[in-house]
Amino acid sequence: NGFVLGMTGGGKSFFCKDELVSLRLKYPPDKADFLVLDPEMEWARVATELGGEVYHVGQDSINPFDLELDLTERSPLAYKTEFITTFCEKVSEGDGLDAQTKSLIDRAVRMVYKDFLKSKGKKAAPLLGDFRSVLLNMENQRAQELALSLERFVDGALNTFAKPTNIDSGSSLICYSLSGLRDQMKPIGTLITLDHLLGRVMRNYKQGKITFVYADEFALLFQDEDTGKFFANLWRRIRKYNGYCTGATQNCEEVLESESGRAMLSNTDFVVMLNQSPTNAHRLAGLYKITENQEKFFKDVPPGHGLMKVGGTLVPFVSTVPRDTKLYRLLSTNPREGKWD
Repeated sequence: NGFVLGMTGGGKSFFCKDELVSLRLKYPPDKADFLVLDPEMEWARVATELGGEVYHVGQDSINPFDLELDLTERSPLAYKTEFITTFCEKVSEGDGLDAQTKSLIDRAVRMVYKDFLKSKGKKAAPLLGDFRSVLLNMENQRAQELALSLERFVDGALNTFAKPTNIDSGSSLICYSLSGLRDQMKPIGTLITLDHLLGRVMRNYKQGKITFVYADEFALLFQDEDTGKFFANLWRRIRKYNGYCTGATQNCEEVLESESGRAMLSNTDFVVMLNQSPTNAHRLAGLYKITENQEKFFKDVPPGHGLMKVGGTLVPFVSTVPRDTKLYRLLSTNPREGKWD
């Protein structure tokens, strides 16, 4: 796993896209998948040009109950139960669920997946409506209240995630665009996307495929405590399934303010530091024990120039692409440089 950190205009997205193009050309579709978490619709052009699919979260549907079974795990539903509990907390819009409600959710998850587990994943995954029906059939007031909270997400105007997933699972490059999510749905939609993304990584592992994940502007995930924790959990788990995650952001200060975010930065061996503000440069220097002389390589520098941390080694670098190339026009998002054609 790795991070690419840089201010606006420092070249962080350009750096990640350039790497994606290189890896996409290196690995044939049956050897590797590429999954992009795109909160600001900046990767669609690259994904389309490379033969990938753009998936508009909130308009297209993702089933939050999709489950990629890992039969080697002692409790195959443990991770999914944790996710569904977090989802229910978001839907309830309260101050958290009490222990009894969490136990009811645990029971409902086991019941709704009973046939799916018995078939070892051969049957279709349950839907949100099935989960709500299980809650409604429980003779318990808390279960009824939770089912009522879920009603608008099943039968109401927010029913996008109550349908089977309609994503093209045959594509080896998928860009998950989060830009169309309304404010109310953004935390929930992001959680569901992260869960779906991890399921894809697990499936690829079974098929002997590598998965490269790019999370652009991942600091936005830490604006919500639950999505931040979930992303940190995905960050840890993905390596078990032969996946590699690269997080890019211009707001590393927000990540450093989060306990889980700071832990991720501290424990990551590969970090690319492009142009930083003096404050962020100082904080990163303290985190990675960077000297004042080394700090000059990523403070007040041109786009594509920076300092790379590889394990315990610090390497100054320059990574640029000639401006008169189709590749540069494809990767650049600078509006002053004209549109790509």
